[in-house]
Amino acid sequence: MFSVLIPAFNHARFVTGAVVSALRSPLVGEVLIVDDGSTDGCRAVVEDLGKNCGPRLRCLNGRAGENLGAPERLNQLARAAHFGWLAVLNSDDQFTPGRFEAARAAIRQTGGDFYFGNILITDQSGRIVGRKRPFFDYEYEPDRRLMDLPIGPDLLVALLANQNIIATTSNAIFSRAIFDEVGGFRRFRYVHDWDFFLRASLQGEAHYVPQPFVLYRQ
Repeated sequence: MFSVLIPAFNHARFVTGAVVSALRSPLVGEVLIVDDGSTDGCRAVVEDLGKNCGPRLRCLNGRAGENLGAPERLNQLARAAHFGWLAVLNSDDQFTPGRFEAARAAIRQTGGDFYFGNILITDQSGRIVGRKRPFFDYEYEPDRRLMDLPIGPDLLVALLANQNIIATTSNAIFSRAIFDEVGGFRRFRYVHDWDFFLRASLQGEAHYVPQPFVLYRQ
């Protein structure tokens, strides 16, 4: 079973869709959500969801207006999780159907620590406007010598040292064990995801699942 972690911030329009997309899979044992000091009414939406979405949704809201930042909220949610596999979902994104079934199959086959897939990019209305495949679609062209490496751990680390090919925490599924081993997310405002991916890929065994994992909202 999987625990989904949703740090919510100023996404009152989108957070319900995020929660529904996570609860859709029977492999999700719980969804943990916390508002991080939103100013757009998102906190009220989160608390209403916590009252009406059943026992699989756990709302961890604390003091109103308290803003700790995404890395601290992710660590808070991960440490409160009950299951051994964790998946982050940003509060304006949505998981794709079949994501957790594909991840479970990959975990059973490879026995790794960290998994990621492809990304479908959407606009504000939810219309798909693009895609990103971690080993094929780059923000800028990497050193061509890297392309001689087969898709696998060595290429992943080399590319992550160059750019964030995994792109977003919403694309990641990782074990609680690797989260604990690398010490969770560090307090970088903009690159906490990239930093975590690189450390997890160096410390653990990372695998690419070649199917869409997330609808990522621009």
